[in-house]
Amino acid sequence: MNGQLKTLIDRTCARYTEINDKDFYFIVAAADDSEPAMERTLEGFRGFTSCLERQNEKDVIYGIGA
Repeated sequence: MNGQLKTLIDRTCARYTEINDKDFYFIVAAADDSEPAMERTLEGFRGFTSCLERQNEKDVIYGIGA
């Protein structure tokens, strides 16, 4: 997990109850053109949102080779 993702999670924890029952869309961009490598970053987000009540992952957009 990189520092930016950890900061996002740390800052969101104070308002954790307010983000329950939400739809989530993930946009993952990297210069790398490997989708499996980007999955590791996405798993960090999924690990965080899996702790929420009634969360719903709607879609993922990959910006490969950006």
